[in-house]
Amino acid sequence: MKSLSILLLPLLALILAQLIKVVIELKERNFSWQVLKKYGGFPSSHSALVFSLATEIAYVDGFYSPAFAVALVLLILTVRDATGFRRDLDHHAIIINKIVDKLPDKKQLDLPYLQEKIGHTPLQIVAGGVIGILTVLIGNFLI
Repeated sequence: MKSLSILLLPLLALILAQLIKVVIELKERNFSWQVLKKYGGFPSSHSALVFSLATEIAYVDGFYSPAFAVALVLLILTVRDATGFRRDLDHHAIIINKIVDKLPDKKQLDLPYLQEKIGHTPLQIVAGGVIGILTVLIGNFLI
């Protein structure tokens, strides 16, 4: 069962983070099923996934295992991407959308509106990380 938990608990953490996004959207009355496939937002489901994966591998195989080293590298890359590159894309999308809004109507029809929130703030990353770690701790207590 422990080897299966390395897959199941991270997937559960991902689902929990996404469900929290849905609850937040419902509370703010901005709900759309599209929220389930969007990037960005609170909490980071990507962080929940990689934090839970690294935590579960550390629990099952130990901190000195090659699998934990790989999971830790994946965690660092994912967090760096979400707070760095994808946050930069947020700023680019905002500027491009403003430029498109100023174009004559005929030219606007050919250009799609770019999603402006695909990156994460540090708080969103931390929240996802906490969800991921707690999912593993509680999951292993219950299993």
